[in-house]
Amino acid sequence: MRSRGPEELNPTAAQTHWDPVTESSWIHDGTNFWTGDTPQAIKARAAYAKSKGLAGTFAFSLENDDASGTLLNAMTDSLG
Repeated sequence: MRSRGPEELNPTAAQTHWDPVTESSWIHDGTNFWTGDTPQAIKARAAYAKSKGLAGTFAFSLENDDASGTLLNAMTDSLG
């Protein structure tokens, strides 16, 4: 089975969910379920890294980022 990125799900605010306890996000369009970081989740992880005195964050893959680099920009902006 092929991996789906969030852009294939065409997420809207109503379909993107946030768990404040785990500071994680997921997208559900009624049929498909996608887990991965949203800009909000990336900002939460960067805040955690900064609070622990860590040097930065890591992304395993950015292949599902959009053409504007939304996820990459969230990483760099959050650590700036």
